Amino acid sequence: MMKDKLYKYNHKRFYYLARKLLVVFSVCVGLGTAIAVPTTINYFSTETRTGLAETSKDSEEAKNDSVDSSVDLEESYNN
Repeated sequence: MMKDKLYKYNHKRFYYLARKLLVVFSVCVGLGTAIAVPTTINYFSTETRTGLAETSKDSEEAKNDSVDSSVDLEESYNN
């Protein structure tokens, strides 16, 4: 004869409800982590590349400014 699991294992209804909610919550946290970690890594790596691009752009502008100033100096010496 089959016993109902409420009687067989001597657990109350709340036990099974709490267990189910804990499993659902754990799955949601796991999925959220699985989505958040790669997104965060991608964000920070993109931010680093963007920062490097801005730095190299600034250095190119500085290089062009120094070239312009050296050309100006040569012109002033030639005159």
